[in-house]
Amino acid sequence: MIFAFLLACYSSHQVLALADYSTPQQQQQNANLAARIGGDVPGNPQANKFLRAYAFESLGKLKVTTPEVIEACERALLAKDNAPYVRSYASWAIGELGRGLRWEEQAKQLHQILLAALNTPLDNETAYYVVEALGKVYIPHEHSIEEDLQTVRALNALAANHPSKLPAIYHIVKFRIETMEVLIVLLKESIESVQQDDSMVVKAYGASLDVMRFLESNEAQLSANFDQHQEGLLEAFQSIKTGLSLRQRSLSLMSIWYLGRAINDPRIIDFIAKELTLLDVSQDPGLRLILQTTLARLSQNQAIRSHLRKSILPKVTDAEQLAVLLGIHQGDRDLLQQLYGVDISQQKRE
Repeated sequence: MIFAFLLACYSSHQVLALADYSTPQQQQQNANLAARIGGDVPGNPQANKFLRAYAFESLGKLKVTTPEVIEACERALLAKDNAPYVRSYASWAIGELGRGLRWEEQAKQLHQILLAALNTPLDNETAYYVVEALGKVYIPHEHSIEEDLQTVRALNALAANHPSKLPAIYHIVKFRIETMEVLIVLLKESIESVQQDDSMVVKAYGASLDVMRFLESNEAQLSANFDQHQEGLLEAFQSIKTGLSLRQRSLSLMSIWYLGRAINDPRIIDFIAKELTLLDVSQDPGLRLILQTTLARLSQNQAIRSHLRKSILPKVTDAEQLAVLLGIHQGDRDLLQQLYGVDISQQKRE
C-alpha cells in the first residue's frame, strides 16, 4: 500500500529517466528502483501499467542483472493476469539484459524464464517479445542437444496453444535453433505418441512437416556435405517411413506430397525410393494420385522409373490424371520420354 502511494508520485518521464546515470552506484540504485516499480503486480493488473512497463524499458537499458532485477522481470512476465503491456516490456527487458551475458552465468537463468513463459497462454504482443528475447538470449551461444530440444519443445508449445497467427519472428528464431538431430528426436517421439493414442496425429503431422521443411531449406548444404550428413539423412527418412506405416491419412498425404518437392539430389532420393515404390495405396484414390505425382517428380531414380513404367503408367486410364503426371516435367523431355529413354534431340533432327 505504501509502495502504491509512492508509485503514484512518479511520472512516466521520471521512470524513463531512470535509464540515465552518471556513476555505477547511481546505475545500481536506479535499477533497484525500476525493479521495484516494474515487479509490483497489483490486484488490478491494469493499474499503473504504463509506469510499470516504462520501468522495464529503463531496466533493459541499465543492463544491471542483480537477482532483484531478474526476479522482477520473472514476476511480471509469468503473472498470467498481469497487463499484456507490462508483460511485453518485461520480455523486452529480459532480451536486452541477456545480450553479452555468458551462458553458464545469468543467460541460462533468463532462458529458463522465457521457456516458462512460452508454456503459458500469451497474447500476440507478448508472444512476439518473448520469442524475440529468446533469440537474443539463446542463439548467440553453443548448446547441447538437450538444451535445443527443451527450447524447440517450448516453441512448439507456444504454437499449439496460440489461438491466432504466430508472429513472423517465431519462424525465424525456431529455424535458427532447429537441427536435423533435434527434429528427428521430436519426430520419433511424436510417432510413439500416435502409436499409443491416435488423437496425437496432429503432433506427428507437425513434427514430420518440420523435418520436411528442414530438408527442403537445407538441401544445398546437405548435398554439398553429403558424406557428413549421410547417417542423419538415413535416420530422417527411416523416421518418415515409420510415420507412413501408421496409416494416418492426413500424415501420409502431407509426407508423400512433400517428399516430391523437398529432395532433388539423386543420392538423397535413394534413401526413400524403394519404400515409396512399395507403398500400397490402392484403396485410396487421393493417396494414389499424390504418390504417383511424387514418384513422377523423383523419376530420375532408376527404381522409381522402372516402377512407373511397369506398374503405374500402364494402369492409368483417366486422361486428366495422365495429363497431371505428364505435365510435371517441363522442357525438352517430358515424363514419357524420360521414362523410356527417348532422345528428343534425335527426333528434332529427323
